[in-house]
Amino acid sequence: MKNYTALVLAALVMLLIALAGASSGTTITKRTAGTDPKSVPGSINRGNGAIVKPGYTFVRRGDEVDVVKARGFKTGTYVCSCRSGDANKKCELIFSPKQILCKQGSCSGPSCLLVPVEPAATQ
Repeated sequence: MKNYTALVLAALVMLLIALAGASSGTTITKRTAGTDPKSVPGSINRGNGAIVKPGYTFVRRGDEVDVVKARGFKTGTYVCSCRSGDANKKCELIFSPKQILCKQGSCSGPSCLLVPVEPAATQ
């Protein structure tokens, strides 16, 4: 009986360790395919801008903006992308915790686009 209890306890501890590792916040991301960008969960994409839904906030991380649920769970990311083909051209990201806007910086014409990036499946 003691061996059975120890085995069940060890299995439970291993399960808890696996669950803690799965929710550590490390995410591999990929760009979504298609010409019509979707919204990251917890936000509403409005062309070159987006707003967050109640209970979510935007968190700026360099040139990217994460959509984060109130308890710190990241649902996805937006990037402000220049479609000119010139790596030196950049779009300007206007940021606030509740609203973001992607607009022309050194990128010419209507080439700036707010692109959602969704979490990819981890391997």
